[in-house]
Amino acid sequence: MCKILLAMKLHAVLLLAGALQVSAGSFSQSISFQGENVTLEKVFTAINQQTDYSVFYNYSVLKDARPVTLNLRNTSVQNLLDASLKGQGLTYSIEEKLILIKRTERSGPLLRPPSAIDTIRGSVTDADGFPLPGVSVQVKGTLKGTLTNEQGKYELPDADQGELLVFSFLGFKTVETLINGQAEISITLHQDIAALDEIVVIGYGEQERRDITSAISSVKGDDVENNPIASVDNLLQGRAAGVQVLQTSGEPGTAVSVRVRGYTSIGGGNEPLYIVDGVPIKSGSYTSLGQGSAGFNALADINPNDIASIEILKDASATSIYGARASNGVVLITTKRGRAGKPTLSLNFYSGVSSLANKLPVLNGKEHRAYFTEAWLNRGRGLRNEITDSLNWTFSGDTDWQDEIFRSASANNADFSLRGGSDQFKYAVSGGYFKQEGILLNSVYERLSGRVNTEYQATKSLTIGSNLSYSISSRNTVRQGSGNNFPIWMALRTFSFLRSTDTLGRLWKGTNPIRQLEDIKNEENSDRIIANLYGELEIIENLKLRSNIAVDLLSLKEDRFTPASLLTTPLRQANSNYYRDRGWVNENTLTYQTNFNSDHHVSALAGFSQQANNIQVLSAFGSGAASDKIPTINASASIDGASSNETSWGIFSLFGRVNYSFKDRYLLNATIRRDGSSRFGRENRFGTFPSFSAGWRIAEESFMQNSSLVQELKLRVSYGVTGNQSIGNFISQGLFNAGENYMGQGGIGPASNGIPNPDLSWESTNQFDIGLDLSVFDNRIYLIADYYHKRTHGLLFNVDLPGTSGYNSLTTNLGEIENKGYELTLHTKNLTGDFQWSTEANFSYNQNKVISLPNGEDQFAGLGIVREGEPLGSFYGWVFDGVYARDEDVPEGLTTGGGIGFEGGDAIFRDLNGDNRIDENDLTIIGNAQPDFVGGLSNSFSYKGFDLSILFTYSGGNEIFNAVEQMRGGNGFSQNPRPYIWKNAWREQGDITDVPVNWMVKPVENDRNSSRWVEDGSYLRLKNISLSYNLNAEFLNRYFISGMRIYVTGQNVWTGTSYLGYDPEVVTTSSDNSRQFGIDNGRMPIPRTFMMGINVTF
Repeated sequence: MCKILLAMKLHAVLLLAGALQVSAGSFSQSISFQGENVTLEKVFTAINQQTDYSVFYNYSVLKDARPVTLNLRNTSVQNLLDASLKGQGLTYSIEEKLILIKRTERSGPLLRPPSAIDTIRGSVTDADGFPLPGVSVQVKGTLKGTLTNEQGKYELPDADQGELLVFSFLGFKTVETLINGQAEISITLHQDIAALDEIVVIGYGEQERRDITSAISSVKGDDVENNPIASVDNLLQGRAAGVQVLQTSGEPGTAVSVRVRGYTSIGGGNEPLYIVDGVPIKSGSYTSLGQGSAGFNALADINPNDIASIEILKDASATSIYGARASNGVVLITTKRGRAGKPTLSLNFYSGVSSLANKLPVLNGKEHRAYFTEAWLNRGRGLRNEITDSLNWTFSGDTDWQDEIFRSASANNADFSLRGGSDQFKYAVSGGYFKQEGILLNSVYERLSGRVNTEYQATKSLTIGSNLSYSISSRNTVRQGSGNNFPIWMALRTFSFLRSTDTLGRLWKGTNPIRQLEDIKNEENSDRIIANLYGELEIIENLKLRSNIAVDLLSLKEDRFTPASLLTTPLRQANSNYYRDRGWVNENTLTYQTNFNSDHHVSALAGFSQQANNIQVLSAFGSGAASDKIPTINASASIDGASSNETSWGIFSLFGRVNYSFKDRYLLNATIRRDGSSRFGRENRFGTFPSFSAGWRIAEESFMQNSSLVQELKLRVSYGVTGNQSIGNFISQGLFNAGENYMGQGGIGPASNGIPNPDLSWESTNQFDIGLDLSVFDNRIYLIADYYHKRTHGLLFNVDLPGTSGYNSLTTNLGEIENKGYELTLHTKNLTGDFQWSTEANFSYNQNKVISLPNGEDQFAGLGIVREGEPLGSFYGWVFDGVYARDEDVPEGLTTGGGIGFEGGDAIFRDLNGDNRIDENDLTIIGNAQPDFVGGLSNSFSYKGFDLSILFTYSGGNEIFNAVEQMRGGNGFSQNPRPYIWKNAWREQGDITDVPVNWMVKPVENDRNSSRWVEDGSYLRLKNISLSYNLNAEFLNRYFISGMRIYVTGQNVWTGTSYLGYDPEVVTTSSDNSRQFGIDNGRMPIPRTFMMGINVTF
């Protein structure tokens, strides 16, 4: 709590300082520069690096500039500029700390044409409404032009009617607009994500895209804002090569799984490390009660509209700076910052509606009665009352239970941001409210969030800043998955001839799908603080010390109550759970960069980090309350159990990195990190994780200098080692259970998996990557291609032990997994001008294989099998080869493992070992959940004030075990099958079909786990389509509004797939981590959402 108060006090001090500070005028600064035949760009770069001045220019202005030779020491900026621009036909102007480079104006009288306008005025801002200084405003085809000043404003005299104004700025898309009688033209420029000078966030720093020698994918905040999505991880889907997003549910606020370049672990976790503004944060699911609901997503605490950029670090060169937690990739999230200039207030609102995108076909009441009658009679049983009593009002309905449990759900969002500042103090303040209902009854997620980011230039050499975010979220979740008490599962196996209410309109009690949703209380409430305070001191020129301390404080309260209306035993069950996670991290870095003879550039980083977490859990459950009105545990007649536990972990790290560049042509990088973790044995507590990378910018070679076709051609190569520490705490030291009962006396006993292992160590992943960056046709086509090979060894594995040992399992390092594949990312500018069209595409192919396992033995988990030489995610079952048409088609003597014979109408299961028995010896791999390839395709169009963006995502080659179809099409009690199952079931000798006989629970188990239920899960989805209109700036300026955007968006609009289930994206993973996944057991599908919104900037 003290840390929270300290962070809040420091925020108040910084905000007060910013309010009181006054803008300081320009001051004289000395600079030294030495170079022979260097470009003006390098001179300007030296000014930017050595002084507080910023130089702005347009490349077209420097097109004919000559190289210069200079040797100036401790001179003024003005003297350096005068010497550099002498005889170049260029001049400059200085406003505050902004230097504008422009052509020398020609003197002499000019004849003014009658079509000329006195002066065109206006302003240029970015997408967030911030002014852009130094933007080139030029009349197309002439030398007539100017630059915007520090406030982003410009004046252009003597402009003619019908001329085209060209607005261009480095890193932004060029805009052309026609002069058509306007006296004022204001423009908004959007970032050009394919620009080679794009700044990319890396571990503990930033780099220009052109200097990067590793594999990094970037997603900009503009691309993902204003989507009806609660959490950040969902935003990555289809937007980054090498990244696969696995949905476990379409319920708002639930956790998803993200895989970067495949699965690297069986028992040690596969989620990437998430870093927000330099702070490692908690992610994943934090639900403890479970109850079949999809887990609470810790990343949903971050408002997606606060995000400026997301970088996904993929190869070892990029990730090894994070060492023992980087085997599964690293996701860097940067939130929006303040900028010098006038305050910009942005208000954003949207509202929409969600609905079920794909309803499963079912039998109507009459068909379902006939289907059930046939199944019951085939078994030789008498008919049940539900079937014979058709005159009973309750049993004479026609109910599609999907219509009863699914609904049209609302989604609403309102947020604001205020950003601005001066050269000395910058701030960004934002707040938002988000509410999204799930398409299942009684499911809803709400979040109230706020963020304050500040930065204060205390002195010329000292900068301090802070980031503080706070969120409160609540979720009413619903049970999901397979089982008679799970609403979706129940809705598909409840008689459709059964009405939902009695004659008085009351829901009938018991296993009613609607009651399962409406009557059960299943609430989750959380609050979270992520705070970071940092300071940066320039000790000497180019040598900087940065230190930060951060906290991540998460609390989660879960309550569940089952009322008497559901007729459970015992009645009125109540559960409550409190989870608290408190973490802190302190990181300190020293950075230095220098140039030698203008050809050699060196930057170095050294640092150390320490991090610790403490987790406390308290839970209790009871039953037998006197009333449904009091759902708390204290009302229970019996307290059936209570427990509490506390655990902690810590990690200490040293790390360093060196970058070297020669003539901006040859690039080298070396990184190393040494981590010590409390989770591992004393013999292997520390691990070292090095990496190396190199780049060759072929486009900078002399033989490429005259090429007008190629702007960038860079070859990259990297190799390194990263680790994985995602196991339980203290496992290496041996675990004990407290609270054991010895004849009424308390005691402590060893845990079943508590055998100590002092040699337990990290999983280590060795990764090789070779890549190519290519930009051609004036940067209109930009291609990034990578091939990688990853091998993880020393897998963290639970090995079964004999019962005589006193333990069930031992956690140790055994086994290897391999991932290899390639990735392609393509950015193109197809059309420019008034009508603009750009395309972004990414494609990822990954091949996963288990290399070795403990003793080479298969590992099983439900439907899953892990086997050497096979990929993870393999399904294990019998091979289905059709249906026996006649009794005589059955091989003589063929029986099940229990000796039961097959007959006509039964399923044909392949007898793999030829022993005339269908049993466990005939089990084999029948499918795999991992896709061959995934990717996304995005197209953006703009014409004047209109913008249209379309995103498709796709997955190919993955298979799904459709457990819902297995339940519906099998031989259960009351399931409602697809009409195809009912119409095509085998009914008499000679029938040729692929649907076995309709028989209630037939002993030969026609519905057993087999390839009959394995389906192609490939899909192509129209993930997002958005149309927006930006209102005329000249009109808005009259009302002191700098920008207004109205937009409509569709999410998950269309899906092309042959999959028979609700949604090919929604699959489940088991508690066995990577041993079983890709199973559809009836969770909430991803909804189709349409919404409308407005964004206003002042």
